[in-house]
Parts: sequence; C-alpha cells; structure tokens
Amino acid sequence: MRRHARLSVFAAPIALLAACSGGGSKAPVATATPNVAITATNAAAVAGAAYEAAYMPARLARLVLAFVEVDTPTAPAGGLPAIVTQVVAGPDGGEATFTWNDADRDGAYTTGDTFTIDFAAYAAAGLTLDGTATLEDVLLVGRPLSSLTWRCDATLRLLALQYDTGTGPAIASGTFTVQREERTIVQVLALTALGEAAIGPRRVGTRSTSGRNEYNIDFQQGFYGDGDFLDPVTGGTFVYETVLTMTGTQFLFDPGFGELRVLGAGGTSVSIVPTDLFNVELKVDGDGDGEAETTIAQEWAEL
Repeated sequence: MRRHARLSVFAAPIALLAACSGGGSKAPVATATPNVAITATNAAAVAGAAYEAAYMPARLARLVLAFVEVDTPTAPAGGLPAIVTQVVAGPDGGEATFTWNDADRDGAYTTGDTFTIDFAAYAAAGLTLDGTATLEDVLLVGRPLSSLTWRCDATLRLLALQYDTGTGPAIASGTFTVQREERTIVQVLALTALGEAAIGPRRVGTRSTSGRNEYNIDFQQGFYGDGDFLDPVTGGTFVYETVLTMTGTQFLFDPGFGELRVLGAGGTSVSIVPTDLFNVELKVDGDGDGEAETTIAQEWAEL
C-alpha cells in the first residue's frame, strides 16, 4: 500500500518528464569502461560518488541560469558593448556580482549577450557558492523577464567554483552545453559535459549528462543523469545511468522515487532506489548475474 501511494504522487511528473525528454530509449553517453568491481563493501561509497556526479552539475547550473531572470539594471549611456554590473544578494546569505555584457545594447537579455557571476558565500537551495561561472554563446528565444515561455541555450563554464552542501567545500570545474527552458507546466534544465569536468574529487567524463525538471502545477521535480566518472576515493571508473527518473518535491533536495544504477567491472552494479524522501536502499549485484543479493538501507543524509 505504501508503494502504491508513493507511485500515485510521483506518476504525473514522471509522465511529463518522459514527454519533455522525448521518451523512448536513450543513446548511451558513457565514454569509459568500468574497471573496478562493485561489492557490498564499496557500494555505499560508489553510490554516493555517482549521485553527486550525476546531479550536482544540474543543481549548480540551476543557480547560475537563475541570473538570466534577474531584473536588468539600467545600461550606461555610452560605449559599445555595454558592460553592466550589479550585486545580487543570495536568498539565504552572501552575494554575487553579476556582470552582463549587453552586446547589442538593446537593454534586454538577448542572443549574443554574455554573463559572468562571481559568487561570494552566495547561499541558495541548500548550496553555498564561492568563485566564478560564466554563460557564453547565448541563444535566447523569448524574453525571460516578460515571456510566459522562453528558452536559453548557452555554454556554461564553471571556473573552480566552490560549492558546499554543509558537509565541507568541494570544487566544480568544467564546460557544459546547457539548455534552460520555461514551458507552461514545466521548467526544463539539461546539461552535457564538453570534455572532462571536475565535480568534487571525481572526474566526470565527456558527454555525461545531468538534468533537472521542475513542474509548475504540483511543485515536484525530476533529476536525471547518464555518463561515467573516475573516483579517486574508490580508485575506479564507473558508469551511471538513470533507470527511472529520480523524482521528489522542490522543497527537499533528495528524491523519493526513482532509480539510478551504477555499473562496475564484471557486470557488477549498485542501484540507488529511494524508499521515501528521507531514506534510500542500495541494491548491490556483486557477482554480475543481474540480481541484487545485498540491500543496504541508508538515510539520504548518509549517502
């Protein structure tokens, strides 16, 4: 009964996500081969590393892309291009210096503009940021400040951006293609790594993806990610894939439904399966036969 209740809560967002991401089977994005087996001993460490590698890029990008929705300041009277800077307070503390290059001097965020954000203890959505991110190669369809629907495609660069979830600082560096789209019922965010990227101590492989969709009707959100990463802590390369979109509420940072599977050498794997918004099960297939023989129960906070 409990599982059926949870399915009824999250079924609508999952259907919407399938529609937003095209549905059907996904082309593989991993460019590396797993070289360390997953066992009951290392499964929790591997799962925690994969969870951060898969979803942290989308969490960071969501905060950066929010700046294309910040009210435009008054542009200077002369000179081309117009470089405009303003300081924006963080929702939960700190600030960010937001520099906008209004390349065509039209006084609005439009195609060809560039954005640089310098964070200083900027706190929002469970993260504290220090360092720099940029948005370049911007293509805007519609106006983020006035259109009901709009889309922003850009190149996102994380320049040794420090992030802290409350467990200690880590560094994110790398370049991603990013798409942020506002639709009538859903906000879509999708990233793809251009070359290797650093997310904390691990290296995320080229073409790895990370995404987050937010649903305007019921305030649910869905996370997804597919790719590979090198983890110096466990000493191996692993592949991760979203089996079921990780879905939860926008008011909490971890999902309550879905499945992220991490693949190790020899067909071994660990599946991250939320049981509710605060707890998760790690289902370990340590002999590569396709069946989990060990289940590890944890709180999200532990993972």
